[in-house]
Amino acid sequence: MKSIFIPIFIVLLVTALVVICLPARSSRAAAAAQTVDEEALMALFYEEDELVEAATGSPKPISQVAENVTIVSLEEINALHAHTLGDVLRYVSGVYLDSLLEPFGGSLAIIHGSDYETILVLIDGIRWGYVFADFADLRAIPVRIVKRIEVIKGPASSTWGSALGGVINVITKDTGSNVHPEGEVFATYGEHNTYETAAEVKGRLAKVGYYLHAGRQHSDGLALNRSAAGNSFYGKMDLAPNADWRFTVSAGYSDPDYIYIKMYDSDYDVQAKDRAWFGTATLDARFTDTLSANLSLYRYKHKFTDSARTLSTGLAQDAYVYDAHTNGLLGRLVWNPGNH
Repeated sequence: MKSIFIPIFIVLLVTALVVICLPARSSRAAAAAQTVDEEALMALFYEEDELVEAATGSPKPISQVAENVTIVSLEEINALHAHTLGDVLRYVSGVYLDSLLEPFGGSLAIIHGSDYETILVLIDGIRWGYVFADFADLRAIPVRIVKRIEVIKGPASSTWGSALGGVINVITKDTGSNVHPEGEVFATYGEHNTYETAAEVKGRLAKVGYYLHAGRQHSDGLALNRSAAGNSFYGKMDLAPNADWRFTVSAGYSDPDYIYIKMYDSDYDVQAKDRAWFGTATLDARFTDTLSANLSLYRYKHKFTDSARTLSTGLAQDAYVYDAHTNGLLGRLVWNPGNH
């Protein structure tokens, strides 16, 4: 009897192992096929495996990012002929701009129905917005200096803190790589003295790269005799002694003005003035292929003035001034041994 049961037991054991192993192999095959399908799908929307900074605070391949991220490239920004950052974000799915549809109007971003006060706006890692009210008017960010925009649709507070509605990460243009300077001059003109002018130049002297921008916007063509104007300046320099170390400094300024009430009969107008200064000093270091570090010092100052004045005399009637600034130091050490 024992001689009969032993072969039967062996046959049953082998059968059980085959039954157990087959689903595992098929599930692995299905997972592999799913990965291939996902990569093929992502290839329709992204060039290669683009790096995203907004999702985790450090550059990471978009294939390893779980958040809902939309990337707007420099080519797409140029194709839109945008005058403001709001003009670009208006065409991003899931993003709504609470703004006046007029030249150089202010814009507040809303993502998937969230309140604009829950949207975090970053420019080169600096939290952008009114310090006294904790929300960002996009008008004060010059669109001409933007290289790419990353939009996270949904909560990102675990990475950035206070970003329940989403993140708009603005990355500025790089310095030049050629010894001979290269640049661009941009100008448009329309009715009611509406115009925009801008110029930029970039290049590299030995191991020091630079990028400079200057621009102006103006319009007298807003409804009800209102008008808007503003200047912007931005500069960036970097020093790269080798491929593993880079020190970068940048500084910018913008001053959009907006006359949102003008009453000739009552002899007064009301004007809002924004003054924004921002600057960074950043050190990037790569120790090995998997270990890198970033240290960044920043300063952001924002002054907002809301004032009424008498048109005939030019004298101020009432003025409300909000003046605040923030200083900060950010440090990051990244170990990335592979997909995780």
